[in-house]
Amino acid sequence: MQVQSGNIDVCFVYIPPRFSSLEIVPIKDEAIQLVGSPALGKQLGTVTSRQLLHVPYIHINWGPPFTEWFGQEVGSHDAVSFRVDHTGVAIRYLLSGEGIGFLLDSIADQYIENGQLERISIKTNYEIPKRTIYMIYDKKNRNPEKIGQLLSACKN
Repeated sequence: MQVQSGNIDVCFVYIPPRFSSLEIVPIKDEAIQLVGSPALGKQLGTVTSRQLLHVPYIHINWGPPFTEWFGQEVGSHDAVSFRVDHTGVAIRYLLSGEGIGFLLDSIADQYIENGQLERISIKTNYEIPKRTIYMIYDKKNRNPEKIGQLLSACKN
């Protein structure tokens, strides 16, 4: 890892590594929302989590705890017929109206604001989990003042 080797001072990750030499600070919880084109949203209306296997659904695995939530609500990721591993590819399909899918707020909001995507209402048994962003740095960092300033700026 680049932080451990001293090549970089700080990194931001969704899944923190488990090394005792690293300080791991939760920075922000980001919501995950179901979105699709306005035309597809109007056509589908409100969907249930179980319907995701039967509607044009584009699946991105947002990692834990989304994986666990999806398993409880929908079933195995393997049951989904259309899976992508790259957010950019998923966005292209979502914008072209080929399906609905889950995106992080920080990604979806810009497309929702300009009318290219809209939130799709979904009925679930359990709340869709948020994704935590962590800041990681070496506990023996050579520049603790700068780390403190960055940490303060991130939390504001």
